[in-house]
Amino acid sequence: RDELYYLANTAHLGWGHVDHPPFCVWILALATQLFGDGLPVMRSLAIGTGLGAIVMSALIARELGGTAAAQALAALGVAASPVNRVVGHLYSMNGWDVLLWAVAVWLWLRIGRTEGRALGLWAILGVVLGLALLNKLSALWLIMALVLATVATPRRADFMAPGVYVATTISAVMFAPHVLWQ
Repeated sequence: RDELYYLANTAHLGWGHVDHPPFCVWILALATQLFGDGLPVMRSLAIGTGLGAIVMSALIARELGGTAAAQALAALGVAASPVNRVVGHLYSMNGWDVLLWAVAVWLWLRIGRTEGRALGLWAILGVVLGLALLNKLSALWLIMALVLATVATPRRADFMAPGVYVATTISAVMFAPHVLWQ
């Protein structure tokens, strides 16, 4: 029934809905315009987010210095996890949540390993966090965790460079219309 609720919301596009932000509905509206509104379309999107989370887990393991075996184990662990098995086949904002969080963590790790802390990666992180906020308000927990991880490690020096502020500005500007809608 949740899938049908999101499908019904595609007829009422805006900057939000009574109980959730708009991102997952926008994606579903685009997909149904392109491919029709059947369950295969919704399930394909859900499977895509689940597969994306599996790939991102391997990339995160690689970013942390994991061997090919570690990357495969990380991917296998996510593929077999009950959470991914549920959100990876039913369309909801939860599948997008898992995927966007994984992309954000990977970007944060990648930025930490980049000389000069690449401003472009910070901008992409800002876009991903903006989309995560437009998908589900629980992304505020992710942002808090990334801020605390930055403060509690030698990465605190990142606050002296423009990257953090670029990411913050981009995500705040992206999220502002939903806040105003509220």
